[in-house]
Amino acid sequence: MSRSCLKNTRVKLIERMAAWIDGCSQQDTSKQLAEATIMLLTAVAGAGKTTVAHTVAGICAEKHQVGSSFFFDHETEGRNSPQALFSTIAADLSRRDSHIAERVAMAIKEDGSLPSAPIMNQFVELILKPCRLIDRL
Repeated sequence: MSRSCLKNTRVKLIERMAAWIDGCSQQDTSKQLAEATIMLLTAVAGAGKTTVAHTVAGICAEKHQVGSSFFFDHETEGRNSPQALFSTIAADLSRRDSHIAERVAMAIKEDGSLPSAPIMNQFVELILKPCRLIDRL
């Protein structure tokens, strides 16, 4: 079963999200949207948020704009809690960039409990610090 929107559905929402991801280069949707660093997609249960997110992630993947994606799913073990979120993102980023891979490997070597550590520790050690160090290169 495909997790993408049917063709010609939710077009305006998907275009707005894509424009935000592209830095509002496709259309100036609003100054507030252009300056936002996080986009929150909200709706009632069953409205199709996950399907829209999968669609946008697929579009971004085709344009090589995805470093990682993670979708929570209350019915799937490993996707039903935040515990695997940052270790998954770190692994994905490591596959894309050898410098990040080196930094993540060093962090895990220094603290082997990181993959099961509290999520804030995981974020800082597996994502934030490696990416900040790479940004300086």
